[in-house]
Parts: sequence; structure tokens; C-alpha cells
Amino acid sequence: MHEELVEAARSYQSSIDTALPPMALHHSLTDASEPLEALAMAALSGDMVSTSEIISVPRRSGGAPRPLTFLHPGTAIAYSGLCSIFSDIAPRRDPRSFDMFKNHQPEGYEYVVESDIASCYEYVRHDLLRHELLKAAPARRKQIESLDSLLHAIYPSNVGLPQMNMSSDQLADLYIHAIRKRLRLNNLEVTTYADDFRIFSPDWMAANEAIEALTEAARAYGLVLSQQKTVIFRRETLEARRRQDYEFWKAHIVADPSQPAAHFALNPYERLQSLGPAWDEEGALRLFRTWLSLKRGETDDKDVVGQGRLYEQYAPLSFRLAASRALLDAEEVSEFAFFSPHHVDMVAHMFNNEELEADDYLLDSLLSGGRQSSWFRLWLLSVLAARTEELTPVQEEWLLTQLEHRHEVVRAEAAWVSAKNELLTHTDLSRTYLRASSVTAHVLAAAAARVNVSISRDIMDDGPLNRAASKWAVQNA
Repeated sequence: MHEELVEAARSYQSSIDTALPPMALHHSLTDASEPLEALAMAALSGDMVSTSEIISVPRRSGGAPRPLTFLHPGTAIAYSGLCSIFSDIAPRRDPRSFDMFKNHQPEGYEYVVESDIASCYEYVRHDLLRHELLKAAPARRKQIESLDSLLHAIYPSNVGLPQMNMSSDQLADLYIHAIRKRLRLNNLEVTTYADDFRIFSPDWMAANEAIEALTEAARAYGLVLSQQKTVIFRRETLEARRRQDYEFWKAHIVADPSQPAAHFALNPYERLQSLGPAWDEEGALRLFRTWLSLKRGETDDKDVVGQGRLYEQYAPLSFRLAASRALLDAEEVSEFAFFSPHHVDMVAHMFNNEELEADDYLLDSLLSGGRQSSWFRLWLLSVLAARTEELTPVQEEWLLTQLEHRHEVVRAEAAWVSAKNELLTHTDLSRTYLRASSVTAHVLAAAAARVNVSISRDIMDDGPLNRAASKWAVQNA
């Protein structure tokens, strides 16, 4: 177990989920492997209270946001180290596995059930997870018991896994695999990827019976199906939808539709895997603006309304393409962030474009807009942290306002960015540090290293993680 913790501490940065914004919370511990390892041991032995903070993140499907848990760094290392022990028995998540899931088409089946689990990670039962791990790896009983104890310390209700966490992905996949195995024992042809299911049935009645079987199997593990995403398709209907998707792509985005076009693919986390041929700037811009008119309720064009699913599906890609050429105005970007809040990362990444890096008007417009979730704030704070130009009055005012936010991760990141821009005062630092837990204290130590106030040294010396973070801040001044 010691070797796994050492490796987890050394690879802390690479274990951070790439869906998270760049944060001082993680980067400030780049050279902190030794104290992280010691704190991980303390977390496993029960000598350290497990603290965490939960914020809400917009879902791709809309509806109630999902919880994102920021763990104490020592707890995160302990969790990562323990989960790595089971990497050899967990199903794989990679483009090849996803392609196999989407393209699996066995002969003799006329209907396909598509479904997924609603809020899967939130309702994983620790006792059932422990049971499945013991069945899969009985020789690792000690490590499984340590993992069970750690999860209980994080979630005293004994239900739930940290989300947007690659270690949790492994555990969730093992949990879902148990449901898949139960379905296969009932002679159902089923494939899974993450918490998505596809069941192949010979007729309509069998497809409905498959839904009942999946519902019961999921319920046995404390989970429920998503009503919105549980659908029965005829096989030819799915094939027609694929052709429709492809033709829509060619007609709207490909520069020369007469030429063969390699279709693009988005995996379940909406990361572009391949783009294919040269794309049509005007076509992408027109597609995006049509999608905006649909979201505003400004169009009654029957053809456009009838293709609403396709416009919704391709809107993120059209935004990305149009934004990469700086074709969008500030109002359009702000509306995209409003109508599609789960894609705020795409908005933030716009500022990596040299043409937009110093676009203060665009950034000021975003900061002045409404619907600013904590997730939005963290992404926009990462944009401000990367800027090399002097901040505008609008940016300064917004930044300092974040020091009073209800979530400490937002306050800590705001303190770091404020310190970098010489805006953090003695009072701001003192008040923010007194409100902080051990989840973010080291970020404030990094901020303290960048400002010359009387309490800076006291904060910087307040523990091994604080010392490591403050050293990082000095080295990256």
C-alpha cells in the first residue's frame, strides 16, 4: 500500500480530471509529494479529519446540477492510491471502448434499448461496492476495508462517490459491471460504457421486458434509470439517425460537401476526438446562430424546429469552430454561456486564442452577465489567472467580489488571482484564511507568498502543505 501512496503523491497533477479548470488548488502542490504522502497515511489511519467542499456543476442534460466534491489533498491521495490497486480489474474507458459500445450491432435484433443511470455516482452504496470488490479481488481484503473506511469518512451516509474524479470512474465502472453481469445472466445482449446501457432485443415486447429487467437490476444496487434517456428504438431508426447526423454535418460544417467527409466524434464527455476535413467557417457560424435563434424562441421555421435535436447536438462544435476564428461577438458568447452553462470551459478556452487573449470587452461582458454558478466563477478565475495584461476596473471589481463568495474554493482561487495582481490586502487575506478549511488553506499560503503583509509568514508556515504551496508561488512569481 505504501508504494501506491508514493506513486499517487508523485503523480498528483496527472491524476486531476481534465474537465476541471486549471486551479492553484492543484498546481500549488506540484512539488509537495512528501507531505501529501504523509497526509494520505494520516487519512488512512484515521488520524486526520476528512474535510471537503461540495459545489454544484451544471449537467449536460440540464435539470438539477450535480455535486462536485473537492477533497482535502491528503484524502485525495489516499483515495487515488487505494483505487489504483483495482485498476487491473476495472473496465476500460477509452475511445476504442466507446466506439465498441456505440457501434456494436449484433445480428438478429430488431430493437435497441438505450438507457443510463440517473445521478449514478451520488447513489453508489458503499456496502454493495465493497461486496463487488471482494468478489473481484478477495486477496485484497485489507485494501478494500481501508477504501470502505475512507469512503465512510468522506460520505458518512455510506452512499456516494466523488464526481469528476478518475479514481471514482474505476469504482463506478466496477459497480455498473455487476448490473451488466446480472442482465447477461438473464440472457440479455447488453453493452455498457460508464453508466450508459444498450440492450438488444428481437421484438417490442422483449425490449419492454429488458427495461423492466434493467430497472430491477439497477434498483438492487440502489440506482434508478433516467426516465428521459430510457428509450426503445427500432434498429433501422437508429441507422437513419446516424445517416441524418452525418448528412447534417456535411451540409452545415464541411467546406466541400461533395467530397467524402470523415465524421467527427464526441465521446460522452464531449471532448472532440477527430474533426475530419476542412470546415466551412460561414456554415459553422450560421449553424450556431440558428441554434441561438432556437434557444431565444425567435424562429418558427418548421424545418429548423424539426431539426432541433441536430442543432442542439452540433451547437458546441459550431461554437468551438466559430470561436477559434474569433467570428462571434460578445453578446453571442455570453448567450452561449447562459444557454449552455455546462460548456463554460469552451468559453474559457477561447482566451487561449491569441486574437482573443486581450479582448477585455468580451471578458468584461462575461463577468457582467447573469447566471454565474460556482463552476462558471472557477473557470473565469482561471482566465484571469492566466492574463498578463493589467486588469480592467470591471475585472478587478468582479475579482474582489469573489473573496466573499459562499464557497471557499472560489474565495481561495480569487485570493490567489488577487495576490498575483497586487490587489489582495491584509484584511482580505486574514478574513479569507480564517474562513478557510484545510481543503484550501495551502492556496491562501501561496497567495500570502505573493503579498507583503504582516501575517504572510504566519500563514506560509502553518503546516507542510502551506510551506510547499508558498514555495511554489515564489518560484512561479
